[in-house]
Amino acid sequence: MSADSLLVQKIVDSLDALTKRAKYLPVRELERLEEKMTKSLRNNVVDVITKKQVHFTIEGYAINPLLPDNFSSCPNDQRPDSHHFWWCRPYILIKTSGEKTLFWVECLDGGAWDRPTWWGEAETLDAATEICRNGPTWKKTQ
Repeated sequence: MSADSLLVQKIVDSLDALTKRAKYLPVRELERLEEKMTKSLRNNVVDVITKKQVHFTIEGYAINPLLPDNFSSCPNDQRPDSHHFWWCRPYILIKTSGEKTLFWVECLDGGAWDRPTWWGEAETLDAATEICRNGPTWKKTQ
């Protein structure tokens, strides 16, 4: 049996045990349990997805993360749970043009209604992490 099958079987077994015990629990307790389980399961799944998206970090900021589908072209009010991890988490994208390398910093922060906000660009990775720490460069000039 594969690891995935074992995981699914454990979840099914847990639900079977809950079903047997449910007749002894008040509805309020079951509703509270459902809420906690839903949040916990969603958070665990999002954590697993995120770990697959982030391979490299510097000072905790993702470098060239594998962002979810439609991440850069999705209205913020329609974003799926897989996008929520990235809310207010700046990340660094490495861009090359000819022989020049630039480090772009973007963040899904609501600055744009349908895409991450461009926070700035830097010529070094250290300068890009500085932008991540201190916020958009364009806010400082306004």
